[in-house]
Amino acid sequence: MLSCPMPAGGSVAGAPCCRLSASHRSTERTARHPTDVTDAQWVKLDPLLPDPSCLSGRGGRWEGHCRRLLDALRDRVRLAEGREAAPSAAIVDSQPVRAAETVGRATRGWDGGKKVAGRKRRIVVDTLGLLLAVLVTPASTQDRVAARSLLRRMRDTAGGRVRLVWADGA
Repeated sequence: MLSCPMPAGGSVAGAPCCRLSASHRSTERTARHPTDVTDAQWVKLDPLLPDPSCLSGRGGRWEGHCRRLLDALRDRVRLAEGREAAPSAAIVDSQPVRAAETVGRATRGWDGGKKVAGRKRRIVVDTLGLLLAVLVTPASTQDRVAARSLLRRMRDTAGGRVRLVWADGA
């Protein structure tokens, strides 16, 4: 069984990185930020992720990388493109998404501009389109209010190097 040693951030060296660790390449993982998911947290999160379709006989490929290593993969892609690992610029946007009636009222809202009842997904990407941060709020939450939390998440993920953020008028 392949494993991803995780010496910091509440991780145990040599412990399997996820329940699918036998199917992907071993990757060195170290805690980079205080918000990194610890092993104890990952034990609770991993079962909530859907299994790859190849496990259920619906075809598809095995995952080539650990589900915990988004930051490491983003850094690799940026370095392969001749960029610094940590981005210096980002793009932020939001999109309202209709929510079913089964979604609790506390997490739904009304976006008067788009006339949508539901939630708003807000993302920050680097200039290559690689994901830096995600925030889901009720659709009624104003962009300027949600931006504080979203940009804080981005700072924790991108390492504080971002100096320029493009956003729409809101």
